[in-house]
Amino acid sequence: MGENLHYRPVCCVNRERLSGVDDGELRWVVMRSLQNKVVVTETGADGREVYVKRFGYENAERLFCEFFMPMKELISVVRGRRVIRREPAIAGMFFVRDSVDRIRELSTGRLGFELKYMRGRGYREPVVINDVEMNVFMRAIGSAEEVRFFSPDDSDLCGKIGRRVRIYKDESCFEGRIISFRGSKRRWLRIGIDGFLVAEMDFDIGALERSGQVIELLD
Repeated sequence: MGENLHYRPVCCVNRERLSGVDDGELRWVVMRSLQNKVVVTETGADGREVYVKRFGYENAERLFCEFFMPMKELISVVRGRRVIRREPAIAGMFFVRDSVDRIRELSTGRLGFELKYMRGRGYREPVVINDVEMNVFMRAIGSAEEVRFFSPDDSDLCGKIGRRVRIYKDESCFEGRIISFRGSKRRWLRIGIDGFLVAEMDFDIGALERSGQVIELLD
């Protein structure tokens, strides 16, 4: 079986749900999907209740104002045929944006997902990601053709420390590192959500500059 991490994340906005919530109440929160699918009920096209079996992150995608999850492809050969399967890139981790009260209310595990906790925090205290950091991260990877996702402690990141840069476009900017590999002309730009997620994107300085972005070397 081969693994290809060059896959776009799932990024969804529930506009109907979003229109009914005060924007000041919305927060990005780190979540965890449980390993097995769960059975949930929903209303079918004929108005009757039906039973559906889904992973927790699939339920969360339908319930919150905004949803973001890095994905990967697993490629295998079954009876001579090439089979591609999508699954979460980082062990079921995903991010949702909604009111903290609603996130807590639904994150009991019954729907297959729960809050992701960190040691040293209070009981059931959600891990909240700054809106600016999250939005910059999503915009940065949104225009990339190839993205590889890692957890911050992934062994594949060891020893790959590149030059730190700041990239400006319009009124926003983000910082990252330029990573190069021996024997390859390609370079990658590495950015992250501190402590949770690292993304490496195919990096073309000329293309960035032609699109109006300005690159500043920081070291």
